[in-house]
Amino acid sequence: MEARNAALLAKLCWRIASSQNYPWAQMLISKYLTTTRLSEGGRKLPASKIWAACKEGGIISNKGLKWAIANGEEVGLWDDFCLPSGPLGKQIEGPLAEGENNMSVQMFLSNPNEISFNFPETIKNDIQVSRNSIPTREVLGSRGFNLCLTCEVCGISDESIAHALCDCPRAKRVWTKLGISSTNQEFYNLPIPEWLKSNCSSAQVIFYDGSFNPKFAGHCLKKGVEFFAIVPENPNKLRRVLARVCWTKPQEGWVKLNSDGSVLGNSKKAGGGAVLRCSNGNWVTGCLRKLGNTSCVLGELWALRDGLLLAKQLCLENICVDINAKFLIYLLSNTNVVYLSLEPLLSDCRNLMKTFLNCAVVHVYREANRCADRLARLGADLHSDHLILYNPPPVVEDLLASDKAGFFGNRLVVP
Repeated sequence: MEARNAALLAKLCWRIASSQNYPWAQMLISKYLTTTRLSEGGRKLPASKIWAACKEGGIISNKGLKWAIANGEEVGLWDDFCLPSGPLGKQIEGPLAEGENNMSVQMFLSNPNEISFNFPETIKNDIQVSRNSIPTREVLGSRGFNLCLTCEVCGISDESIAHALCDCPRAKRVWTKLGISSTNQEFYNLPIPEWLKSNCSSAQVIFYDGSFNPKFAGHCLKKGVEFFAIVPENPNKLRRVLARVCWTKPQEGWVKLNSDGSVLGNSKKAGGGAVLRCSNGNWVTGCLRKLGNTSCVLGELWALRDGLLLAKQLCLENICVDINAKFLIYLLSNTNVVYLSLEPLLSDCRNLMKTFLNCAVVHVYREANRCADRLARLGADLHSDHLILYNPPPVVEDLLASDKAGFFGNRLVVP
């Protein structure tokens, strides 16, 4: 969650930089991006919460900033940040010849032989590729992204531009099907800039005369519509249908137990709640439990145990247990699964269920377990550790009434 928030703050900084014509961005820039504010002493001055967040996100945003070279006409070859490794002027030693100081990337790419020294071929290729850089994992990693560089498709090598286009076994299979032999060294061993120039200029669908075909997007859209019209729906995709979900009354002579655990988002406090209702939908009894900082699974188990104890104290024989946590039902029904941290509570719940003449455990959706969820949230803020409720608290009276009346909610479910 912290990494996600940091990414969102970095995105906010980028929006400020790229949307300077908007009033909100102009207000922040005019107030905080001043000479006074950018000085050492000004950085310690108090700021609004928005700008304090921008200062945090700016650290990450600056790491990923790189020049968009485009045609290279306005990008300096030596001083601008045009390569992942940083400005090129810091990577060479010795003075430049007359006229080379003001050379742009475009001038260099047009006449690379005008440089007065032997320019490394690898750096020349990096400059050419970075004009229209493909965001492979290796490229993103060089720009500060914290991610694994290995190709997700083959898992053999780092996902460089050359690997994604030519060297990956999956890419080679595609080229083989298109009629290019795997032994064609001229095709696979060309430097990437030359490979792109050689192959893209001959692809008439996307490029013609070396320039982008503006009708390509429409061509893709037509092909996509044609594909979905001809190809049947993916049989492996789970089909979901709209279903009505509501709390159901137990049959005559039975009592229904709903239990739930909850962890409050900001405070991390956990609580449990359980409610017993008769076949008419009326309140029998309920309970709350305060659990402090713990997991939701433990909250679910504590709530279930408390509800089963209440039912046992009332000498009930037939009980139906509704739980919205499938994982908990799995733990209860599989005695060979061992979770040491949960084992005492699991054993208590299993043993308590055996004391009833009939005990059925059923999975329900959240919409059918709203009363227990509301009680669990109430229990998280409880002043005492445990509280038995002989009468329903006001916060669940509306839910009890709607459950009793059979009101339902819509939910997409897998049939």
